[in-house]
Amino acid sequence: MVPDDLIEARLQNAKCPILLALGEHFAVETATGANGLVWVKAETLVQTLIASSAIVQGNHMEYKDAMDLVAELVTKELMYH
Repeated sequence: MVPDDLIEARLQNAKCPILLALGEHFAVETATGANGLVWVKAETLVQTLIASSAIVQGNHMEYKDAMDLVAELVTKELMYH
């Protein structure tokens, strides 16, 4: 869950840079609850954590910066597994 009205509004956009960047690496689902929380789900727990972190950190980024952030998070995770 990611609580933030601005994140919620940005994720509603089909061209959300952070979601497009995440989609280059793995499938991710987001849903906004009636309480305003954003729910994030991916195939694995690690991917869900990467996606949640990327959404929080990269919410206001443009596409290029979002791609760099997601690539960095994915690369760091691969180094530890």
